[in-house]
Amino acid sequence: MECFGGYLGSILFGGTFMGITTLGTMLGRKLRPQDSSKAIGLMTGIFGIGQIVGAAGTGLLASHLGGFGVPTLAASGVIFIGAAILLIGRIFPPANGRNANRDTGNWPNL
Repeated sequence: MECFGGYLGSILFGGTFMGITTLGTMLGRKLRPQDSSKAIGLMTGIFGIGQIVGAAGTGLLASHLGGFGVPTLAASGVIFIGAAILLIGRIFPPANGRNANRDTGNWPNL
């Protein structure tokens, strides 16, 4: 019973990770239906680079500052900035109309 929290955390994290990966793959296929393998490959490569840079940066900051408080806040800030950029992109679509006729599927209209 002492490992219950670890098991629960693994299930909850794994479930969200799989859901986000599936949604990203579907979006890559929708944005580039004629060449979805390149879009998915690019997304996977950028994700991998982010994983490496994020882990290395966190380790450097934690060793320099003596703890994980600041690196955790920095990671939260990056996620917040990314969410804000996505929200701004949904509220103010590109002026050139490049994506004006794109089908957004089940995404909410903001």
